[in-house]
Amino acid sequence: MVSFLSSQIPFGGIKNALQKSLVAITTLLASALPFQAKAQVGVDVVIDLPSIAILNYVSEVTVTIPAAAFGTLIGGTAAGDGFALAEGALSADASADGSGLQADLSMAITRPNLDFRSLNLVLKNAWAVRAIHKGDVEVRAVLGKGNLLENGSSKITVTDAKNPDKPFPAPGLRTPKYGDVQMTLDLSNATAPGTHKASAPTYTLEVKLL
Repeated sequence: MVSFLSSQIPFGGIKNALQKSLVAITTLLASALPFQAKAQVGVDVVIDLPSIAILNYVSEVTVTIPAAAFGTLIGGTAAGDGFALAEGALSADASADGSGLQADLSMAITRPNLDFRSLNLVLKNAWAVRAIHKGDVEVRAVLGKGNLLENGSSKITVTDAKNPDKPFPAPGLRTPKYGDVQMTLDLSNATAPGTHKASAPTYTLEVKLL
């Protein structure tokens, strides 16, 4: 009588063996096929910029007017009319923390005397604009609430403020467009030397995209 020896594998053992075989086959295929290649695509980026305007301005300006601008009228003509200076010949110093602001005192000369009720003070480089726009840009200067500058009982009235510059094409964002503010001063009630000031803005600025 011949006996055959056999080993019995539990059903669960067959299942585990099949799982191990499938894992081995999958690992083999993954190492044999070029699954590591990456797809390449092209992407276009479109940036739509809005029309914008950025205004930089000097918020506090101190102007020192030289005494020579108000000196007595000297010289004269055959008719006896004396003139101390030509219109716009003397400048006033404006301190604005090194921003490059300048001031020009342009006296309206009338014969035979200066009219101290109407003196033009031009603040040069008082503002700068960077802008992106298809049209022009306009900067408006208008008289503020602090148009009465006082030093005790001595008063200087600012009767007008404007921007003498015309509208300009948008300069872009790199190089700004600088501009001026012209004020008309009434010094007829100025009776004392020293600093005349107000607690409110003397003029305001507005930027418009045309």
